[in-house]
Amino acid sequence: MQIISIANQKGGCAKTATSVCLATALAKHNKRVLLVDLDQQAHSTIWLLGEEAKENTGIYQVLIGKTAISLQIKPSSSLVDVLPANAELAGLELGGWTKIGARKLSRSLAEVKDLYDLVIIDCPPNLGLAVYNALVASNQVIAPIDCGPESYESIAKLKITLQHIASEYNSHPEIIPLLTFVERTKIAQMIAQTAKTEFPKILPSIRKNTSIPEAFAARMPIHQYDANSSAAKDYTLVAENIIQWQKSN
Repeated sequence: MQIISIANQKGGCAKTATSVCLATALAKHNKRVLLVDLDQQAHSTIWLLGEEAKENTGIYQVLIGKTAISLQIKPSSSLVDVLPANAELAGLELGGWTKIGARKLSRSLAEVKDLYDLVIIDCPPNLGLAVYNALVASNQVIAPIDCGPESYESIAKLKITLQHIASEYNSHPEIIPLLTFVERTKIAQMIAQTAKTEFPKILPSIRKNTSIPEAFAARMPIHQYDANSSAAKDYTLVAENIIQWQKSN
């Protein structure tokens, strides 16, 4: 089972869009996919399960040891299973480091490792306990970069965090940039070139589009909402790259 975190502590760089669109694209390629929503805003949960799903129990109860992960996973109509989030995740930092630690999610996911080919984790825009749990559990970290300097610079902090995780927890996830909201601007070209120089792997870019917010508003996966959109085509290419890498490992 391959575990991929979608992480960047900067908000608004398409972490949730990438989590949902990538998970559903992988499912369309007949992969068994679990989407874990670690963001208290629960946008991935709302997108695939509806508004009412975030009022129920979910990942927070799993992390604090109140319930088994298998009892909280919900199927969606998009063929992706979802481990929902809700506002209770906001309380995770209060004493969580001593009560939960950074390996709880990894141990919980091990309980369902035979049920899924891939796990996609939608991380919140910070480097707190929830994100540490995600990074420790992961084989790879996809870092969305919205082609702005602030978004790219935040990757440096993520890399420092991953170095700490490697030394402290002996976990070595690979970081892979994903350029999002790409336009034909000088700053976008500069960031794309810098990313290609700095990282051994880089995913195909996601072009700027209006179909993703429309799909979220319609509570539909992008491939169902508009299969011919640039977003659907771009995330299909990203999914195909990940499947190819999975085959080669």
